[in-house]
Amino acid sequence: MNAELVDEQNIEDDESGTETEDLAAYLREVGEHQRTPRYKKAEHIIGLLRPYFTGREIRRTLAIGSGFCFLDEKIKSDLVPDSEFISTDIDETRLRSFDHPSLTKIPISAVDVSYPDESFDFILAHQVLEHINAYPQVLDKISRMCKKGGLIYINVPNPVSPALGKLPDGTWPKPFLRAFIDHNTRKFKSDFLTDTETHHTGFTRRKLRVHLKDYHIIDLRKQRIRQEVRGRMADLLIRIFPSFLLPLIVESNIWVCMRNEDPKS
Repeated sequence: MNAELVDEQNIEDDESGTETEDLAAYLREVGEHQRTPRYKKAEHIIGLLRPYFTGREIRRTLAIGSGFCFLDEKIKSDLVPDSEFISTDIDETRLRSFDHPSLTKIPISAVDVSYPDESFDFILAHQVLEHINAYPQVLDKISRMCKKGGLIYINVPNPVSPALGKLPDGTWPKPFLRAFIDHNTRKFKSDFLTDTETHHTGFTRRKLRVHLKDYHIIDLRKQRIRQEVRGRMADLLIRIFPSFLLPLIVESNIWVCMRNEDPKS
């Protein structure tokens, strides 16, 4: 199997093959894949987050659903080098597949993660909540565990976006329309016709407000588009583009949630 053709979502979701194939070869393939396009995505994410870290002291960080920890490692080194960084994931094999000495890795499910209230200055949940049917419980937990004045970063895929049909090398499959329809048909079957991932499409700012009542929620989707599209005219078009149409062009719904110092504010 060619690493360049491995679908990113399959790497995130499909654990088949790890038991029947040689584990070392499998991990080499994943490493080659994630250390190229995935690292570029990590740089984009850091670019979105960096303005919100200016002047903040981040002493403790918690990552939910860290997977292979590539994003955690990048955020630790580039954004919060002095922070204690705890990476968690339900899959211990993935969590410990690569050596990241700067991270404290704990194999545990997102539902079972539990720390005292206001334990962390920064909490991230990157493309994991959509896999958890009990996501309201997880959101309530991270809301409590984040300190006043702290930050929560949430990223969930937008399942109707054509961008999800892209190959890891950034090219489009051919024919595009057929690949796009096939992709969304599979997602519809998995999300709505089975009991798994039933909340894949359920993330909106309004729904987040139910669980993050003391937070100021910032939508970063337009900023993400600006990273891909350059030019004064393009920037103007993005500014006036209606927010309700954003799901048609963005691959992820991205929020930074800032906990208010004063709960009444």
